[in-house]
Amino acid sequence: MVAKEINSLLASFGGRLFDDVAATIGICRELCSYESQGAIAL
Repeated sequence: MVAKEINSLLASFGGRLFDDVAATIGICRELCSYESQGAIAL
């Protein structure tokens, strides 16, 4: 996608964005068992 210049989010940025949204709405704010648990719960 980068080579073809297609507009897309970078993987690290996209994951952090979903983690931020999950924390903002209160999903898995303090007691996460593994990384990206909040994003997966969305």
